[in-house]
Formats: sequence, structure tokens, C-alpha cells
Amino acid sequence: MCARVDRWSSGPGSHMPDQRRQPIDIGEGMVRPVLPAYRQVAEQLRTLITTGQLRPGERLPTESNLAKSFAVSRGTIREVLRELSAQSLIETVRGSTGGNFVAVPDLGSASELLESQLGRMSGLDMVTLPHMLQVREMLEIPIARLAAEHRTFEHLEMLRASIGITTTAEYRRTLTDEGAPHFHTTLLHAAGNPLLSIMTPPVFRVLSLKYLRDDPPDFWRLVSDEHAAIIEAVADRDPDAAEETMRNHLASLRAAYEAGSDSQ
Repeated sequence: MCARVDRWSSGPGSHMPDQRRQPIDIGEGMVRPVLPAYRQVAEQLRTLITTGQLRPGERLPTESNLAKSFAVSRGTIREVLRELSAQSLIETVRGSTGGNFVAVPDLGSASELLESQLGRMSGLDMVTLPHMLQVREMLEIPIARLAAEHRTFEHLEMLRASIGITTTAEYRRTLTDEGAPHFHTTLLHAAGNPLLSIMTPPVFRVLSLKYLRDDPPDFWRLVSDEHAAIIEAVADRDPDAAEETMRNHLASLRAAYEAGSDSQ
């Protein structure tokens, strides 16, 4: 579809516009949908925050001042602030010295937000098991290489402490602060890239909670053996062996997750 805009057209030699309107066709690529006012304001503030023009900890203007600056109602500004708060971009402090402040970025919060959205999309089949398994392989095989290159003695100690899981329930406790160190989380910490700490945990959390059956036969013994092989390669600072052992391990996990998917 094309939008049509009318303009006045003067006849030859005429000094005054005639009354005939000449329609002009405007292609779809030239037209941008008009967003609701609160979305336009939210996008502008989001850009100021994400580009660093509004710094972490900085207080936003009052609702009245924001409404005046953007020429919108205070109700619209409240809608904007709710949206930015839900995205963990601002936080509200109550009291006489309170207000709305630009939130300090936090790796854990960013990862939790990604996990909640991924979980919802998985539940609606917008993201499928093959999608997640593919992404996990794309992330964790290079992570094993990086871990072999950058690990410390402390990382090795935590990796070794994660060996010996015997039940699915025990494994799921490692995904919280209550259980032993989680093997894959410790490995990505050893890789030394904080962005990986945001992107990777949501994938294996959703996989384990949705697709991992309760205690498949001999599964946890196999997992412990494969984890030990990866640790050995990381301890030897052998990136090629770390990649290969991780690739084999993820292939074993794929079979377990697919079996869990078939049982649903």
C-alpha cells in the first residue's frame, strides 16, 4: 500500500493555484508508523541511557518536568517510567530524597531478564529445543577453548568441586546459590568474558528446567566422566582438547534433552 499526499497544482501561466488536487504516491519505505506517545518518549530516554548520555545513578527530572519537556501528559510519563523500570533501566527511590534514577548495570539482572524472556518464548514454542541446542554449541565450545587459555588455579578448584552430581535435583540446586559450584557457569567464568556470563546461563537453565528428565539411567555418571575430561584439558591448557571434549559432551546432552522433549 502507498500513502497519498495531496498538493496544490497551478495551471500553465496561472498566478493562482487552481482547485484541482494532484495525488502523489509515497512508497512504503518512506512511511514510518506513528508510535504511541509513551513509546516515543520511552525510546528517546532509553537511547539517552544506553548511550551513556544519562549516567548510572543520575536522577531523572521530575514527572512534571519530563511532561513539559516532551509535551505530553504526566500520565504518559508514568507509563514511560513503568516501562523503563520493567527493563531495569531505571529504579525508583521513595522518600523526600527519592526519585527516579538511572539504574547501575548488573550482569546478573541482565541475565535474569534474558532468561525470563527465553523461558516465555520456549513455552510458546517461539524458540524450540533445536534452536537452543544450536546456540549452546555455538557458545560453549569456544568457551571451553577460552577457559583452557585463561583459567586460574581457583577456577580449577571450583571445577573439580562441581564433579560428582548424582541426581537431576542435585544438579538443579547448582543453578542456585544453594548447591555446589555449577560446572558450566564456572567454566564460562574461567573464559574471562563477562558478556558470555549474560548470554550463556539462560540457555542451559531453560534447557535443564524444561527438557531434562528426572535421573535418566547412567546419565549423571556419564556427565561426571565427561566433565572430568574437560577439566583435564583445561588444566593442561590444551584449547584443542578442551573444544573436542566439550563438543562430545554437548552431543551426549543433546540426546538426553531430546529424550526429555519426546516425553512431554
